[in-house]
Amino acid sequence: MKFQRLLVLSVLLILLLCVATTVILSQQSIFDRAIPTESEVRASVRLATELATKHPLTATEILQIYGAEKTIGRVVWGVFGKDTIGFERPFIRAKRYFDDTTLTMQCALYVEKNRNQFRLVSDAWKGEEDFLEPNRFWLNRAIALYPNSVETTNIEFDLDFKDFIRCIDIDERATGKTCQQYFDKLLAKKREMYLEHFSKEEIDRWPTECDSARTHFIRSRGRILQKYNNASFTKILRDIDPTTVVVFHSID
Repeated sequence: MKFQRLLVLSVLLILLLCVATTVILSQQSIFDRAIPTESEVRASVRLATELATKHPLTATEILQIYGAEKTIGRVVWGVFGKDTIGFERPFIRAKRYFDDTTLTMQCALYVEKNRNQFRLVSDAWKGEEDFLEPNRFWLNRAIALYPNSVETTNIEFDLDFKDFIRCIDIDERATGKTCQQYFDKLLAKKREMYLEHFSKEEIDRWPTECDSARTHFIRSRGRILQKYNNASFTKILRDIDPTTVVVFHSID
């Protein structure tokens, strides 16, 4: 029991280091690229709206509404504001992914009505690709009602995974390469460009920093997988090739 508590605390520390700046703003990862289809969004709006009026919800229904809100939030974007929510009413809009403007409006209105259940995910650039996703609202509800259920653990892992992976730089072009090989290829044609923004000494340290990042990833992933006993829903984390972990150096 004492070991289990220590394991959970160590995982929490990993995640807190990744999200120390704010629990509202979270930076995107390569796992955030997928855009739901119109039919998926329509079904999610219908499901979330129906379940929102039902009390109490079963563990399965909490997992379902959490998933539905992930789909809805992916097509809604917000500009990071100064209020405690992270975005203000004038800044809630839905992307025109679909021709059906009614569906677009339904997504925006759902988020506006349930804004305390969402957080902003930043594109770490101009904000044009920011989107929203469920925060810990449904997890807290699930823990209160069904603390030992598979559904609760599934939601908790999904949030843990996102918070962890979004503080890791992943580049699939690095697959199978050492950090030195990765940066040698990266700098082969762009060294002069990078030297305009970084010193030679800084660039020379990049492979070592990358090696450290991979070591950190492997150790931290192991702790998270141990926390969840390598359950089937952790496959997305288990399948990440450590050689894709790098350290990005932006010149923008």
